[in-house]
This record gives sequence, C-alpha cells and structure tokens, in this order.
Amino acid sequence: MDGSGLKEAFCEIYAENSSEKALSGHAYARAIRGHFLVQLALSELIFSSMELSDTEKGLMDTFLLDLGTEHFGDNLHHEDLKTIKDKFIEHLTSIQKKRSYRKTLDTVLANGLISKRFH
Repeated sequence: MDGSGLKEAFCEIYAENSSEKALSGHAYARAIRGHFLVQLALSELIFSSMELSDTEKGLMDTFLLDLGTEHFGDNLHHEDLKTIKDKFIEHLTSIQKKRSYRKTLDTVLANGLISKRFH
C-alpha cells in the first residue's frame, strides 16, 4: 500500500491519527467509509473524463436513481448499460497505460474532490 496515495487520501478525509487507525484495521467503520469515498472520487474523476452521449448520461442518471428499487435488476441487463460498462473499462485501461494510479489519486487530491464532496 506504500506509495499508493491511499494514506494521503485518508488524511484529506480524517485527521492523521484517525487515518492510521483506519488503515491499520483498528477503526473498521472509518476504513470502510474512507475506501468508499476514495473509490467514489476516483470513479467520478474517471467518468467525468469519459465521452458519453446525452442518452448514455441520462441512462446513467436513471440507473443511479433506481439503485435499491425493484427496477434495479432490470437495468443491469440493459444493452446500453453494457455499452457504457465497456466504454468505462476501455477508458480505465487507457488511463492505466498512460498514468499510474498514484498520479490519478494525486489528481483527485489536487482537485480536492474528496474534501469538497463529502465534508
């Protein structure tokens, strides 16, 4: 985990001592929340740099609004959603080739996405 930028990301969310406890497993709930927020910030960064049509953006909005409802399972098999998933994987692969995850995480921290969105 050294050099991944995860500790720095957690320090944006929590105080340094709290971050160390979360990363060492002594503060389980805090660790889960921290990992979730980092994943969400990275996903937002990746999705915001993707080229999606207005239709695809609308489908993503609908899909996110349906989370936890009876329609959620139906959306998982939607052909356009599979296309978006394929675009996401392709885009993520191109990011991995161009940059390290560390640089991507540094970008998230530099943009303040974590602290702006979730404090």
